[in-house]
Amino acid sequence: MGIIVDAVSEVTSIDSKSIEPPQTIVNGVNAQYLTGVGKHDDRLIILLNLEAIVGFDQEPGKNN
Repeated sequence: MGIIVDAVSEVTSIDSKSIEPPQTIVNGVNAQYLTGVGKHDDRLIILLNLEAIVGFDQEPGKNN
Protein backbone atom coordinates (compact mmCIF):
# COMPACT_ATOMS: atom_id res chain seq x y z
CA MET A 1 0.00 0.00 0.00
CA GLY A 2 1.14 3.51 -0.68
CA ILE A 3 -0.11 6.98 0.07
CA ILE A 4 0.14 9.78 -2.46
CA VAL A 5 0.92 13.21 -1.04
CA ASP A 6 1.07 16.61 -2.71
CA ALA A 7 4.46 17.56 -1.28
CA VAL A 8 7.03 16.79 1.40
CA SER A 9 8.76 19.79 2.91
CA GLU A 10 11.11 17.97 5.28
CA VAL A 11 12.05 14.54 6.62
CA THR A 12 13.35 14.46 10.19
CA SER A 13 13.90 12.12 13.12
CA ILE A 14 12.29 12.73 16.49
CA ASP A 15 13.59 11.26 19.74
CA SER A 16 10.91 9.02 21.26
CA LYS A 17 11.42 10.86 24.58
CA SER A 18 10.13 14.00 22.84
CA ILE A 19 6.78 12.41 21.87
CA GLU A 20 3.75 12.97 24.08
CA PRO A 21 0.33 11.34 23.77
CA PRO A 22 -2.19 13.45 21.86
CA GLN A 23 -4.86 15.44 23.63
CA THR A 24 -8.47 14.40 23.03
CA ILE A 25 -8.80 16.88 20.16
CA VAL A 26 -5.93 18.69 18.44
CA ASN A 27 -6.98 21.45 16.03
CA GLY A 28 -10.34 19.75 15.43
CA VAL A 29 -8.82 16.30 14.71
CA ASN A 30 -10.03 13.37 16.83
CA ALA A 31 -7.13 11.87 18.82
CA GLN A 32 -7.83 8.36 17.48
CA TYR A 33 -6.17 9.52 14.25
CA LEU A 34 -3.02 10.68 16.05
CA THR A 35 -0.12 8.72 17.51
CA GLY A 36 1.26 11.65 19.43
CA VAL A 37 2.74 15.11 19.32
CA GLY A 38 6.50 15.37 18.92
CA LYS A 39 8.69 18.27 19.90
CA HIS A 40 11.55 19.07 17.52
CA ASP A 41 13.65 22.19 17.98
CA ASP A 42 11.06 24.93 18.52
CA ARG A 43 8.25 23.15 16.64
CA LEU A 44 5.44 20.75 17.48
CA ILE A 45 4.94 17.94 14.96
CA ILE A 46 1.69 15.98 14.83
CA LEU A 47 2.27 12.25 14.30
CA LEU A 48 -0.52 10.50 12.41
CA ASN A 49 -1.91 7.05 13.23
CA LEU A 50 -1.97 5.68 9.68
CA GLU A 51 -3.62 2.41 10.73
CA ALA A 52 -6.65 4.32 12.04
CA ILE A 53 -6.72 6.69 9.05
CA VAL A 54 -6.78 3.94 6.42
CA GLY A 55 -8.97 1.64 8.52
CA PHE A 56 -6.53 -1.17 9.37
CA ASP A 57 -7.69 -1.11 12.99
CA GLN A 58 -11.21 -2.20 12.00
CA GLU A 59 -12.49 -5.74 11.86
CA PRO A 60 -12.99 -6.95 8.27
CA GLY A 61 -16.47 -6.10 7.01
CA LYS A 62 -17.18 -3.71 9.91
CA ASN A 63 -17.99 -0.08 9.04
CA ASN A 64 -17.78 2.79 11.54
